[in-house]
Amino acid sequence: VHDHFGTKDKAGMERFLAGEIDDHQFMEWDISMWKSKDPGVNIKTIEGVLDKIKLMEGAGETVSALKNANIDAVIISAGIDIVANRVGKMLMIDEVYANGLEIDNNGYLTGKGILGVPLLRKDLVLKHVIKTRGLSDSQIAAVGNSRYDCPMFLPDTLKFAYKPEDDEIAS
Repeated sequence: VHDHFGTKDKAGMERFLAGEIDDHQFMEWDISMWKSKDPGVNIKTIEGVLDKIKLMEGAGETVSALKNANIDAVIISAGIDIVANRVGKMLMIDEVYANGLEIDNNGYLTGKGILGVPLLRKDLVLKHVIKTRGLSDSQIAAVGNSRYDCPMFLPDTLKFAYKPEDDEIAS
């Protein structure tokens, strides 16, 4: 979305990682940047931009193999739910957790996000999944590609770094 609007900057992430702003404020920061370029930005615009995102290579085969082994798959993403839900439908994922965009009655972004998955605390959502499904940590395989996925790598989970983007997840 930032590429579409030309609003990519590091300031919001830096402030978030420094603890100056929380997840809600970080989402508002991003949305305000989009709205600064298009004050009338609506959900259809965002959906159109996000519809261009392609599946990672091997995602379909991986989920199919899990399904064939009678293993459930869950998406836990700190990204926008539009993408996570679309991928979830495409791959027949059992549950999807992600962040939303608040819209008004006419489909325009209000400037607020809907927090479903805290970027630095994906483990909280994973623990919720474990509890609601009556599982133990050792019955979970966590897959991630960035340092922000590391919290899901609980001590007793099976851990996979898929196409790692940074050293923290690769090690």
